[in-house]
Amino acid sequence: MRLQCFAQSLPENRYQLRDSRIKQAIALNPRTSLMFAKTGLEKVQVPTLILASSGDKTTPALTEQVIGFNKIPSPKWLIGIVGSTHSSIKDPISTAQREEKKQPSSVGDVEVVGKQATDIRKYMKAISLAFASQTTSEANQYKIFLTPEYAQHISTKSFPIRLVTEISPDIMKLVNQAVENYQH
Repeated sequence: MRLQCFAQSLPENRYQLRDSRIKQAIALNPRTSLMFAKTGLEKVQVPTLILASSGDKTTPALTEQVIGFNKIPSPKWLIGIVGSTHSSIKDPISTAQREEKKQPSSVGDVEVVGKQATDIRKYMKAISLAFASQTTSEANQYKIFLTPEYAQHISTKSFPIRLVTEISPDIMKLVNQAVENYQH
């Protein structure tokens, strides 16, 4: 988030963000609209894994992850965790200390953190390992963990997990309509 906030103050130039040392990217609840505008993600040239949390008020899933994900060339994976929030994947100790000081302004502003988010953090550790292993000789052993079937299998009642590698044009049309209706 700090990088994204810093980026807002930069002059509107075209920046070269490519680094040949980067072989994969994992973006956890990223703010893609601010960082990459309408066409920046089309230039991503490495396998990319994106997390979208349905209860994220900081970087809403539809506008910040789903729309951005659709612009990234393959290979790519989008993980959606229903019920998770922006801070669900953060370190439980530092998050708990920060949350004690913060009073939510409404019921909908409560972050799912700490013990509540244990299953989410466990899944993200596993999926990150499986994703990172795709550049190793053990890639085939871990490929199963990057499938929609595994995501559904590992889901819990509290936090259903979905994983996709593509979003159909029909679904994207509905997403764009929902975003447009919400903004007006």
